[in-house]
Order: sequence, then C-alpha cells, then structure tokens
Amino acid sequence: MLVLVFSDYYLGSSAINILETEVDSSFVVEPSILEYKPAEPQKKILTSYKDKRVNLGIRPEDITVSKSKAGSEDYACEVYIVEKMGMEDILRLKIGKNILRAITPPTFHAQIGDIVYVSFDKDRTHFFDKDTGKRIV
Repeated sequence: MLVLVFSDYYLGSSAINILETEVDSSFVVEPSILEYKPAEPQKKILTSYKDKRVNLGIRPEDITVSKSKAGSEDYACEVYIVEKMGMEDILRLKIGKNILRAITPPTFHAQIGDIVYVSFDKDRTHFFDKDTGKRIV
C-alpha cells in the first residue's frame, strides 16, 4: 500500500505535524532545539537515508504536553495559540521555527507565552521521503 505525506496531512483524522529532519545519529530538526531519536525498528529502516532529508510526521494526539521536563527527550515549546474545543484543547506550540499542534484535555491549563514540554509517542511517529512524499516507516 502506497502511503503519501499528502494523504496523512490532508485526509487523516487530525492533520499531521510535519518536521523536516536530516538523518544522522539522531534526527536533527533544529540543532540544540530538537534532536529526535526514533525507535529502534525505525532507526534500522532509516539507515539507508543517512545524510538525507526526510520528514518526521507526528499527529497532535500522539504528542504529550506537560508543564515540566520529565525526561531527556522532552522538548521546550512556547504556547502560541490555545483553541478551546470543549472536550479537548488544541495547542499550537512554537519550537524553534516550527509550529506543532498538540491535543490536551481541557483540564490542562496553558496560556499564550507559557513554556511547556512535549514528547512524542515513538510508536506513532512516521517518516516520509522528502523528495517523493512516500512513507518510509
């Protein structure tokens, strides 16, 4: 089955966040801001893309947001927009030059300008070939 970044971005249940990365020992989105280390099975498949650009995709519901840094793979973000949707809130978070969308329960209180921390569910991240848009893993 051919899966393209287009279908994940436009047709998914919630639009996927797309971050351009460069494959090396870690996946650098922005040096010193976001260096993502994929799960081992993904890392093995991605070795053929070493020193190439790929897109990292993560859906808003697969991002955990917290007020404090809990681990080494939590990334600091600034709250850019808060959308109160009733059963959930959608936060737009600025991390370097990127804006991520994340879903939080309405009990998570964040205001524009707050610093929060995000982590990605490694089993739910996707990688796409930057040139073709095809899903790699």
